[in-house]
Amino acid sequence: MRPLFLDAHRLALALAVGAALAASPATADPVAAGVVERLDAASFTEREAATQTLMADATQTPDTLAAWLPLTRDRPEARARLLAAMHHQHLREARLALEGPDAGGGLLQRAGRATLRGPGPGSLGVSHRAFPAGAMPGVDEPSIAVVRTLPGFPAHAKLRVGDLIVGLNGRPVAWPEPAFPDAEDRARRRIEDRRQRLLADAARAATLFSEAVQTAGAGTSITLRVLRDGEPIEVALTLARSAALRSLYPGDGSRDPDLGWAARRDALLAAAGG
Repeated sequence: MRPLFLDAHRLALALAVGAALAASPATADPVAAGVVERLDAASFTEREAATQTLMADATQTPDTLAAWLPLTRDRPEARARLLAAMHHQHLREARLALEGPDAGGGLLQRAGRATLRGPGPGSLGVSHRAFPAGAMPGVDEPSIAVVRTLPGFPAHAKLRVGDLIVGLNGRPVAWPEPAFPDAEDRARRRIEDRRQRLLADAARAATLFSEAVQTAGAGTSITLRVLRDGEPIEVALTLARSAALRSLYPGDGSRDPDLGWAARRDALLAAAGG
């Protein structure tokens, strides 16, 4: 079964093409017209302000902004800034579709309620990096830094970007044990870049943490010891199914997908005549 939000993106792409074909500068927002004209103003400050205005205007969509693409055909900076604003609005739309308004719940949550349940390896739904003891100011133990939380997964509501996980179920975060090299290996290590060894250990520590979460199992309640803004807190949550990462987030789940922007951008540009 295909993830529901992928079908939603295909529908959004089809609607975007139709809207771009129907729209024209004559029928588009007259306020935006003045802003678009300032996208390549002589003053850098004015260009930046115009770009930010288009990004901050929640009434705009990639479709409404696409109406102004023909007016930027021979204005490369205005075109680049307009596309940047369209990209921003596309991601805002996608985020709302996936996460939903605060009171409701988006497409991802509705799909996830069924997808996240069931037996199997556990998942927090985070992207993370491992750091050795002493690498982070004031942290004298290995830690797992939260880089991103994935909507629909347990960590999204409980953890924040920048949190440092230093314990799992009462045990400290694991760090690879140092090897005891033989004479030949010691000679090689003397000339090996220490930074490369540290990166390899950090990658292994991140894998060990993922394996510990997976081994705990979906549906299991766990407790994380977390440093947030330097203060220790405990975070309790129930693990989701690791397999849900592959169905709700195509790929390995560690990269922020562009949520169909490239295809939508190309369709809007084609509809506007390039």
